[in-house]
Amino acid sequence: MTLHSIEEIDETELHLKIGNINVELDSKARPSSAHFGNKRKEAIIVAGNSLIKIDEDLELRELFLKAATRVDVVLACRVSPKQKADVVNLIKKRFPNKTTLSIGDGANDVSMILQAHVGIGILGKEGQ
Repeated sequence: MTLHSIEEIDETELHLKIGNINVELDSKARPSSAHFGNKRKEAIIVAGNSLIKIDEDLELRELFLKAATRVDVVLACRVSPKQKADVVNLIKKRFPNKTTLSIGDGANDVSMILQAHVGIGILGKEGQ
């Protein structure tokens, strides 16, 4: 799996980083004969502070959503329970025909799990 990481960086770097992810995904969308049928899975990992900046800036949000809909999975790390639910709601509202899945292992994941079309709570070290 190819991982695209959006770390906690300033807004200018954030525009550049997400733009570069979209360019890279564009180039992979055009299959070459050597890679036809061997498409690698793609994932975006986004950190909490970057997610706040993305949510506050309409242009960043659109760039992020474009990238997020072209990968197999989006993982949000170091985010608050509200941010987890907000990510799910953002995708649900923008793409009503898509199905969202949330998986969590603690009480801080409940709001995210409840917002998703399919919510899975697993018994983890944090609790039930």
